[in-house]
Amino acid sequence: MERPSRQLNAFPCRACGGTLLVHDEGQRELVCPLCETTMKVPRRLREDFDMGKKLPFDADGELQRAIDEAVERRYAAPELPRWVFLALALLGAGLGATAWVLSEPAPETLDYVWGALAGLALGVLPIGWTASWMATMRLGRAAERATRRVRGRDLRCPRCETPIMPPVAPGACSCPSCKLSLVVAEGVAVPADERKRAIAEDVDADLAKAPWLEGDRLSAGDVLLVLGVYVAVFVSAFLFALY
Repeated sequence: MERPSRQLNAFPCRACGGTLLVHDEGQRELVCPLCETTMKVPRRLREDFDMGKKLPFDADGELQRAIDEAVERRYAAPELPRWVFLALALLGAGLGATAWVLSEPAPETLDYVWGALAGLALGVLPIGWTASWMATMRLGRAAERATRRVRGRDLRCPRCETPIMPPVAPGACSCPSCKLSLVVAEGVAVPADERKRAIAEDVDADLAKAPWLEGDRLSAGDVLLVLGVYVAVFVSAFLFALY
């Protein structure tokens, strides 16, 4: 769902000093999520005609693209060991040759060759497709996990380190402590004048600390799925050859 970026206003919480974000002119009070103090929104902010104005960029979309690109760049999908592929390929060639010969009343040498080639294809191709499908599914789950990680972070001004309340919607404002122009979205607060680059660098630096992006392993269920596909293919081939 599209979440357009809006012009926001900000003011400091008098209790904890954190930055509170005002999203629309109807807000008269805010409960600071940092210290749970109820604060009145200054009148000058409520009467700001620019507040809530739609901005010509999509900070939320840029954030999600940065997450997806960082995951695709860093994620190392687990793979079956090459010796497993080789062993299954050789086994497939042997089973294929056997099935082909059993289907012929008077088998010749060429029948063994055709059977071995068919078994090799039946053994390798389904495993390759299954492994590719598992990698795609794991990449999607990794992207979802990375999204939750990045968007769940606490916000701070990149210049003065003042805590910022989580934004209800993405937008732009000025830090009330150091006057830096900011773009804020879920999990990110970056300088407005270098928005795209800063979002991408911030996301990439955070996901570089996520070891699960580069250390994923095949589970027992994944291995059983590959073996199940392999067995199903050859059982079907034998039944077809015999009947």
